[in-house]
Amino acid sequence: MTSAALRQAGRLARLACLPFALAVLGWPPSAAQDAAAQGSAARPVAARGSATWELKVCADPDNLPYSDREQQGFENRVLEILADEVGAEVSYAWLPVPRREGQAELMLRMGACDVLASVPDGSEPYLTTLPYYQSIETFVTREDAPFAVDSLDDPRLAELRIGVLRGSPSDYALVRRGMIDNVSHFFSSDPRDEILRRVVDGTLDVGILWGPIAGYEAERLDLPVTLEPVSPELDMPFLPMFQSLSFALRSDDLALANLLNAALGRRWADVQAVLEGYGVPLRPLTPPGSPGQPAEGALRIGVVLPTLTGTDPVFPMGPELVGEPALRGAMLAAERLDVDPERPVELLVATAPTAEAAERAARRLAAAQGAGVLVGGEGEGQAEAIAAVAEEFGLPFLDVGGGTLACRPGTFRVGADDATYLDALARVMAEDGVESWYVVYTDTPLGEERHRLLVDALEREAPGGEEVGSLAVPPDQPLYTRAFDAIAESGAGAAVLLLEADAQLVFLGQYETAGVDAAVYAFPSDIAQTRQFYAALAFDAGATASAAPRVALWDASVADDAGLNERFLGRWGYPMDPAAWSAYAAVKVAVDAAAGAGSSEPEDLLRYLSDPDSRFDLHKGEPLAFREGDHQLVQPLYAVRLRPDAAELPGLAAVVDVVEVNGGEAACEGGR
Repeated sequence: MTSAALRQAGRLARLACLPFALAVLGWPPSAAQDAAAQGSAARPVAARGSATWELKVCADPDNLPYSDREQQGFENRVLEILADEVGAEVSYAWLPVPRREGQAELMLRMGACDVLASVPDGSEPYLTTLPYYQSIETFVTREDAPFAVDSLDDPRLAELRIGVLRGSPSDYALVRRGMIDNVSHFFSSDPRDEILRRVVDGTLDVGILWGPIAGYEAERLDLPVTLEPVSPELDMPFLPMFQSLSFALRSDDLALANLLNAALGRRWADVQAVLEGYGVPLRPLTPPGSPGQPAEGALRIGVVLPTLTGTDPVFPMGPELVGEPALRGAMLAAERLDVDPERPVELLVATAPTAEAAERAARRLAAAQGAGVLVGGEGEGQAEAIAAVAEEFGLPFLDVGGGTLACRPGTFRVGADDATYLDALARVMAEDGVESWYVVYTDTPLGEERHRLLVDALEREAPGGEEVGSLAVPPDQPLYTRAFDAIAESGAGAAVLLLEADAQLVFLGQYETAGVDAAVYAFPSDIAQTRQFYAALAFDAGATASAAPRVALWDASVADDAGLNERFLGRWGYPMDPAAWSAYAAVKVAVDAAAGAGSSEPEDLLRYLSDPDSRFDLHKGEPLAFREGDHQLVQPLYAVRLRPDAAELPGLAAVVDVVEVNGGEAACEGGR
């Protein structure tokens, strides 16, 4: 399957909206013109003690009056005010100089920072806060000029020498009025004071500049000029000379948007005073309204997941392929389970492309937004990062991902760990009558650990069988000829792939033409259980490579009594992947624990979750419990078989059997 096709398969439906025309043109010329979509305000709760968290911002290191490395710009000052309000410490990831197009949005998407400043309000594909200022283009004339201009419709403009930034709203407005020969165009790469200086030295009669630039540079250089807002402010049919500016976040970072919106509302006067001090021409802008009080006794669930920002994943097989459906599973659970007026459910959603971003988000949710439980764990290193924060703040953490997370007293794994998956894989192989196998694993410490766990599992499940060989391969292996030859020469009845999802696709895409007929059993990493992966496998792999059953945490073809798959498909128009079930189950566990404990306090939730007698109905038949020692949810898994002839996404796999996993032991005692 091509990368483009795989990216297309990976997209979930998003609401389309019209981009702001001037944002497409890159206007206004600010430090961070990258886009975002609208957010709403909500009141944050008081911080826990003196805990602080990191508000990380991508900014230009040399772009006054907006920002600079010495933090002397008005964006820097405004961010300090908001950080003070919400108990944060501002840090910066500086954009490269010279700045490359799209660099700010890429850094935000990849988790180098969590905020961009001075972004056109409501522009896509990001989430924007409520706007914190609105400015306008400005006429610049000498103080001693024998004329005054405040309108584009002034007939004297046709006789004057005008300087304007190419592509700005005023540029288009002048062209529409037939003013071409008397207009000099400048570019954003020109020195920003060039138009001002030419007005002062008389080579231009009138300049038109974006207000914040004109006001700041005129004051900085102490130039004898007069500034007047351009009118008409809205040049019909629809060409605004003004723009509202906001902070931009990743598209699902709802909790951070709410926090910043509430802080803006409380510190509005301080923010406006900073802007006025920098000479920014301000148009009237309604401040954020007063948000409502949080519900008494609410269960606040902080969800930290890697989700898609922009039109395509940063990496074709990246963690957002599981983070996207996981977020929708969590949202469905919160919607359906928010039924107790005494204990309403509030979902605090944060996005995190990396482990570092996950740590920042988890700390913010715990320290500033009153989360009583954390949910997440998809993406490399994210479970470890969130678990450490949860332990620091005394919160339960419900891990929805796979992996080999070290045991912590407050961590409860809803998703299956590597040992659980490999126990299930060994049982499927034993039930299929596999007597000999060849193992291909990634040449990394994790790959070696998975190989060891597989050996232990097969000793329990298939004691009469034999591993006839193994091969460690680099993580980025492009060709597997050596592995194919080794499997064929070994005479193994099966090949076992302990590779990541992208490597599995490469291996299986080459397998059919290699002439090897051994059945292939593969490790079910989180991404390798997605519908996108199944679609790619059905497209690229031959019948032999895709014939063996695959282990899954859940499948959209499961027929459960609650009709969970139908409800998810009806709500989102997309099948319920295992990651969606895991996040749904985690939120349900949190809600059920609060009901069982009669409290939403973290210590009461921890006590209830740690009780081996606590049971949770997660739509897998009998109620489930967390195992003593390592807090792994003891649950059945599913053996699924791909159906490449299926026309609809829900039919890409069908459940072959329920795999009862009971071979492994607790990885640690006492929850440590």
